[in-house]
Amino acid sequence: SYKITYFFDAAGCYEVGLDTYFSLETNAIEVLNEIKGMIEKDANFGTPTNTNSLYEWNSKDRLVSIQMDYINQDKGMISLTIFANQ
Repeated sequence: SYKITYFFDAAGCYEVGLDTYFSLETNAIEVLNEIKGMIEKDANFGTPTNTNSLYEWNSKDRLVSIQMDYINQDKGMISLTIFANQ
């Protein structure tokens, strides 16, 4: 299953979140690797930093940040958050 969240302010949507819940850790790992690979292939983002089970990307123009939290992947959980930086 999954949960999507959106946050808005006067300027519009500034955050989109996707929390995923899989029954098997292997499924969570597959999805994690697929999303990570897609973002890494985007020349605007490239290779992430990886600190405490959290991948972080910043666009070259610094207008978009992406975080992917996989600290609970062993429980089948992955959280992806995309931020519009102002």
